[in-house]
Amino acid sequence: MKTVSFSLIFLSVLMLTSSSQPINARQASETLPVTENSRPNITSETGKLVIPAQFDEAHSFSQGLAAVKLGSKWGFIDKTGRLVIPPQFEAVDYAYENESKSFFEGLAAVRVAEKWGYIDKTGKFVIQPQFESARSFSEGVANVWINRKSGFIDKTGKFVIQPQFDGALNFSEGLAVVNSGGKTGYIDKTGKFVIKAQFNNAESFQNGQARVWIGETQRCIDKIGKFIQPQFNDCGMTFSEGLAVVNRTEEPFLCSDRGQCNIGYIDKTGKIVIEPKFSRASNFFEGLAAVATFGGHDPALGVLFDGWGYIDKTGEVVIPAEYPSSVTLRELE
Repeated sequence: MKTVSFSLIFLSVLMLTSSSQPINARQASETLPVTENSRPNITSETGKLVIPAQFDEAHSFSQGLAAVKLGSKWGFIDKTGRLVIPPQFEAVDYAYENESKSFFEGLAAVRVAEKWGYIDKTGKFVIQPQFESARSFSEGVANVWINRKSGFIDKTGKFVIQPQFDGALNFSEGLAVVNSGGKTGYIDKTGKFVIKAQFNNAESFQNGQARVWIGETQRCIDKIGKFIQPQFNDCGMTFSEGLAVVNRTEEPFLCSDRGQCNIGYIDKTGKIVIEPKFSRASNFFEGLAAVATFGGHDPALGVLFDGWGYIDKTGEVVIPAEYPSSVTLRELE
């Protein structure tokens, strides 16, 4: 689940560029950029080097392509490392809500001459650059900004929900978080409020639940806006390949002084299938999940990590914990 303050998203969305923040250190994917001498390699989930360090920045693969930066421009490579779309873009969107990938539903948001548009996998503009900011497509629509207001377009570039909001997240499970008048709520694809704007912050729905904030108080709601008590101290738990990360306490990423950690995995019946023993953990993808192990406590820094490695669905270590937190790992859910 995403825990970044929604108000920060509103503040930064007009300035969104791919280089504005590094690839999140809690993500795992089919191929992973790994920093070497300030340039990222791209490795497979088995740890095998696939594409040597040659780019200034690199994102994860999606739909067969990955965004890479050479100098000041972004382009796209295939899984052999061949540049299939030459570097020509000022920035690429990398799906802040989901993962560090650019192509979703066959299109990627890119910026040229300070305007955002959408290209297909050949590099051809399908929707011409015209927006102040643009996000990836989700459920057939994309969140874009024009005249400092946020709305939603379809894949022809036509507005299906007119720009009227102060901020928005992508649609998830038929609803989208939007900000109106300083409060956040949820709309459907007609633009109608299903849950009125009443929260200070809010997250997208996952498995019928979403996390919201009223002042500093965090609550969990269902899709009619009713407050509910989530299972396993987690709201909007996301299952991937039949398993979900679970925190057995209300204290995220906490380990005891003796190294007893709280993060494990459950199946859809709620049964714990991988015992809680990790400091941090990601969802499973293609049979593997990235996990961090306990490395001790520091009075100033708190919990320390031995590093990130990979486990299979039995909990067995496949790749030992040897990568630092700068390794690109899938967004912790």
